[in-house]
Amino acid sequence: MYNLIDISSLHVDFYLEESIVPAINGIDLSIKKEKILGIVGESGCGKSVLALSILGLIPSPGKITNGKILLNHNNSEIDLTKIDSNSQLMRNIRGNKISMIFQEPMTSLNPVFNIGDQII
Repeated sequence: MYNLIDISSLHVDFYLEESIVPAINGIDLSIKKEKILGIVGESGCGKSVLALSILGLIPSPGKITNGKILLNHNNSEIDLTKIDSNSQLMRNIRGNKISMIFQEPMTSLNPVFNIGDQII
């Protein structure tokens, strides 16, 4: 079974007027074909920034500063960090190959309980 996505040494920073805020600092991650991956963590730990990075939707002033996001697509590898987020290719990838379920606050996990007890 091959990897659909390989992320290596991904760094995402947010450039503010007075400082640079690192949001993701060197993550490595692989997602295998026909597998489901849940990303769980504390508020503000970078889960959404990671997903938005994969989709090419990091809001300004955020920027991928290092690393690769390789997508196996049509028997070739595409580095998603090198594609214009508004390109036709990226728009075709979004929704067809990669999608995101955005968090709804009313249905999010309760931090008072163990995560395993809340996942069916």
